[in-house]
Amino acid sequence: MKRRQRNDTPGIFWKLYGRAYWVAHDMIYPKKRGIFALSDKKIDAKKMSNLPTYRYLTGMALLNDKIYVSGGAETQTMYFPTNLVEAYDIKTDSWEEVCPMLKPVHHHNMATLDGYIYKVGGFPFRVEPTNYAERYDPNKDIWEEISPSIHKHATNHIIGHNGKLYVSGGRYKAAEILEQYDPKQDSWEVLSKMLLPRGHHKSVVYGDEIFFIGGDIAHMVHNYDHVTAYNTNTNEWSLKAKMPIQLSELGACEYKGYIWVFGGERGWTVSRNILRYDPRKDNWEVYGIMKVPRYACQAIPTEKGVFLLGGNVKCGWHNFSNLNELYLL
Repeated sequence: MKRRQRNDTPGIFWKLYGRAYWVAHDMIYPKKRGIFALSDKKIDAKKMSNLPTYRYLTGMALLNDKIYVSGGAETQTMYFPTNLVEAYDIKTDSWEEVCPMLKPVHHHNMATLDGYIYKVGGFPFRVEPTNYAERYDPNKDIWEEISPSIHKHATNHIIGHNGKLYVSGGRYKAAEILEQYDPKQDSWEVLSKMLLPRGHHKSVVYGDEIFFIGGDIAHMVHNYDHVTAYNTNTNEWSLKAKMPIQLSELGACEYKGYIWVFGGERGWTVSRNILRYDPRKDNWEVYGIMKVPRYACQAIPTEKGVFLLGGNVKCGWHNFSNLNELYLL
């Protein structure tokens, strides 16, 4: 780490994974923590039944008209994750507690595939990643262990596509790895190195491509505006148009033919922005601003609209949000 000047802006070069990243001082030592918006167009959201439990850094997935919220931290520390799982019925606007995960974890993500919900990686304690994986059967209300991933992932993202799971990025060596899981064989393989190492990002499927959006390389220190895509048919990578702002711990999903980004963090500030990406034109626009700014929230697309759940309203381990809002975009 070397202190230098670039374009008369004080900062440092942060070397990670064999690459040098420029980080401005105001990203590391902010004058104040706050909220930023690129628009004054407020997008209205319908308030729904809030999460029963205040939690942070949870995993979420939609299956059979229910949104499942798993794990996370219930206290203002990384030392005590939970294995609690709660399910939200989008038809009745009500919550219920279901079978807990086999192991407590935070900084993980979940994905739905062929009637199951899969959870891979995370931090089971403090900041040591795991390769432990399990899946949930909603018909039997049970979790069962599956084969562990090859690399230990945390702050990673996971998504299902064409009968396979794709687990991307995370911390340390796994930050540049894309792995694929075959549930029929209960086996893993490393597909590729990612174009950019990243964690706290989101992956979204559109057509035959998986888009990897935002994230960071050294939590709160170097946030990305970069977007890359992996074609699952050709196994080729491509660079896409950058987001208008650098963001990590954002909410993102595909909805009505567009990719949407909600909130997120940049340094020690929280984004209030809603961004929309048109994959046909490869361009971004600032669509508007959220009713309540949040980061580390999850965007779940449904027939009713996009549910935005949980997260944090200020940077740091405080001000957990149990908010559940429905955006009619």
